[in-house]
Amino acid sequence: MKIVKISLLILSFNALAFEEVNMDNFIKQQIEHAKQMLNQEFASAGSPTIKLAEKVIWPNKALGCPRDDVNYNQVLTDGIRIVLSVDGKDYIYHGDSKGKLFLCDPSKVSTIYRTGWQSAEY
Repeated sequence: MKIVKISLLILSFNALAFEEVNMDNFIKQQIEHAKQMLNQEFASAGSPTIKLAEKVIWPNKALGCPRDDVNYNQVLTDGIRIVLSVDGKDYIYHGDSKGKLFLCDPSKVSTIYRTGWQSAEY
């Protein structure tokens, strides 16, 4: 019986470690994507610095950036938030866990349920 419990504990730990590595790679890819989007949209922007990159849980499918004319499914949604800074101006990108990523108007930012994971060291 003890062997089974130890095996389950090891499997659980390995699954968590694997998930963290995958999320870390996903965040790095999304940061690069956000930088490319920023450079395309604002060609005159300087070199962006990463102010924040974090895993979040959005309260609905609006991903923390609702439009006035749209109704959204009210379901908790895993996602990310990236804040890039260029010459003192912040650019906030919101996304989901499937790769959707977009620039969010700061006046539209809504509730974020934080997950405790965050990093600015990319």
